[in-house]
Amino acid sequence: MLNLLVTGSLRALGSAIACYQAAHAFSMNRMVFDQPIASYQMVQERLVRMVIEITKAQLLNYHLGRLLDQNRAKPSQISMAKLNNVREAMKIARWQGIFWGQGDLSGSSCYPPSLHLERSVRWKGPKASTP
Repeated sequence: MLNLLVTGSLRALGSAIACYQAAHAFSMNRMVFDQPIASYQMVQERLVRMVIEITKAQLLNYHLGRLLDQNRAKPSQISMAKLNNVREAMKIARWQGIFWGQGDLSGSSCYPPSLHLERSVRWKGPKASTP
């Protein structure tokens, strides 16, 4: 059961990376006033936020992997990593949708992964044992 949580955490990270790559490519190709929108500070700031959240998720997964290798990972740590990574991936998917000029993601390349993220954040995971 815990492997499912770890897999969910890694899938969320992969979705976030895919959304960032799509947003970055779009911002480099979309021209406004004869220059790409990536040249504007507001767009750059949004892309940087995406990279920061992805990097934090990568570090969290890396640390969790080391704990798993040492058999020291606790279920609560695994759940926290999944929850954080899914939340951040959903935030990045929403930001990526803004690049398309839409509040929803129906036309973006991250629409199917974001639906999966919405479902996975609602899953409670294994029941915690009470002392």
